[in-house]
Amino acid sequence: MDRLQRDGYEFGSFQFFPASGELHDKGRIVRCPAQTALVLAVLLQHAGEVVTREQLRAELWPEGDSLSYDDAINKAVSYLRHALRDSSRTPRFIQTLSKRGYRFVAEVTPIVVHPAEPVSDAEEKRDAETAAPPTEFFRGPRWRLRGWRLALLCCSLLLLLCASTWIVRRQVVAKRAQATRYLRVGIAPFEAEGQPAKDLAESFRLELTDALAQTPQLRVSAAHGTPNGATDRREMLALQADVLIFGKLTLRDGRGQLQLELARGADATHLATFEYAVDNKNLIALSMEAERDLLTALKAPHPGDGAALGSTDNVQTYALYLQARAHLLQWDQHSWTQAAGEFRQAISRDPGFAKAYSGLAVTLIAMSQHDAIQKQQGYEEARRSAQKALTLNPQLPEGHAALGIIAYYQDWDFVRAEQEYHRATDLDPAQSQYHVWLAGLLCMKGRFPDSIREVDLAHTLDPAWKAPYMAAIFIFYSSGQPERALAVAQQLIQMEPDSAIAHNQMGWTYWYMGQYARAVGEWQQMAVIEKDADRIALEKQGTRILLKGGVKAYAELRLQAMESGKTWNHASTDFVPSEWFIYAGQTDNAIAALSIQIDRHDPAALQIAVDPAYESLRHDARFQMLVRRTGLSIPTTLRRNAWRNIWE
Repeated sequence: MDRLQRDGYEFGSFQFFPASGELHDKGRIVRCPAQTALVLAVLLQHAGEVVTREQLRAELWPEGDSLSYDDAINKAVSYLRHALRDSSRTPRFIQTLSKRGYRFVAEVTPIVVHPAEPVSDAEEKRDAETAAPPTEFFRGPRWRLRGWRLALLCCSLLLLLCASTWIVRRQVVAKRAQATRYLRVGIAPFEAEGQPAKDLAESFRLELTDALAQTPQLRVSAAHGTPNGATDRREMLALQADVLIFGKLTLRDGRGQLQLELARGADATHLATFEYAVDNKNLIALSMEAERDLLTALKAPHPGDGAALGSTDNVQTYALYLQARAHLLQWDQHSWTQAAGEFRQAISRDPGFAKAYSGLAVTLIAMSQHDAIQKQQGYEEARRSAQKALTLNPQLPEGHAALGIIAYYQDWDFVRAEQEYHRATDLDPAQSQYHVWLAGLLCMKGRFPDSIREVDLAHTLDPAWKAPYMAAIFIFYSSGQPERALAVAQQLIQMEPDSAIAHNQMGWTYWYMGQYARAVGEWQQMAVIEKDADRIALEKQGTRILLKGGVKAYAELRLQAMESGKTWNHASTDFVPSEWFIYAGQTDNAIAALSIQIDRHDPAALQIAVDPAYESLRHDARFQMLVRRTGLSIPTTLRRNAWRNIWE
């Protein structure tokens, strides 16, 4: 009889503990949502066996549900593969069996509590007989028990105890599944009618998104990547949500109208329609009514009648806030200045409005990073604004994200930055922007698998948004995998052929692969798209010089361009002196330029440990000392094909 009591499972470098839902990788906790943990528990309980989708449905939703299970199961398995660094094409752990289900194929070792050696029946009988009292005490047929009968009684009691424990744990798991299951909701960019609506539609949609995201049972994607007012329903299907929300905002003649449509995530089939009409100055009422009806339709709990921490009930304040958000989204210096002014006006009208402070913090950070204001002053005011926002509402994700950016770029406090980013993603797991920011930090720290997993999540949340593509390209060529960077860059170019920044990334990918002529060609194409005459002329000259003098001559041309006094677009990425000194063969100048970057707290210096341009310096003691000055360390590049991900 085997007395092992399972407490967890070990497979590969992983350990999983079903009771807590914790997944460990070499002692480090891997983030694993509740539904994903339940899927893993079921697969491990039936390791080596086929687990049908119907079995998973019964485990995850024991009481049934009115929505489609397929997408939720697909998402849970996909997330689980990301967490385990597994691939559906060459599975190490989870094998997909077409039209049947899944099978856990790796060797699984139980982790046990109070292990005991297996005891044979003969040994147990001998022990029982040895330990039994004299038979005189058990005279009479009713009480005369031999060793085998005592063993049988003990086994029966043990089986009864195990069955009771299993039933109780089964009920706990079922309740946990019911309490932690959530709906994935995708909100498409709203159509807009009337100039005021065109100005505010996107910020209004994002506010509605944020309000719904506060409900734990919902996972809301804002679909950053779809163009405003031109969303194709088929594009929204890529979100693989349970429910899609489409909307139209009309603001004209002093009246506001909002039309919302709920559709099934699997095929965009119409489910319900909601229509609202209010005075166009009272957008708070419009937002609150829509939020209440959507939560009811989605069978999600309402937050209650009381106002949320740090909210506002002032209609003028809310209107200023929405206008500020709209300007912030336009992402240029003039619009940022307008946004900062409008956020400050909103704060002056209602000093208790937390989101106005966090919005101001993010705006000031953008202005600081793009030299629209003095960096030190901008970051410090942003810090005060973010801290004030969190004083008013400690659960505000944007406040934590803003403090993470400041800790990273201004303080170079990477531990604090990671803590704040994780806090933001914990509070709002569906905000893809926070995952992209966290991915960038993890990449700079050389934690490439963790970094790409965060980008995977961002891409899953917003498949048509280019920011995760950009991040993935950078991570792959920083980790010594330019072929993968090229594959992602080609996908991005195919998705947005007229995107200047996409061609810029393609250019850098070709450059790091040693395909220099192609790189210069991509940079020239970028300049054509941007109608940048100076850059077009530079790259045309660069093509000729590259053919005659090679990489060294082209690098010298870039250095001359920096000394010309001209203001170049993409200066912070394309015209970094230390990088071009390396390609020009001027190592001492490169070291000196890097030292100046670090002294100035230049954000470009944060790439020092992973930038492929500095690969030839990694054994130089002077370079190693510079890396240590930043608080970073030189990572070990990954083996080719060291892990799989959603980009393949």
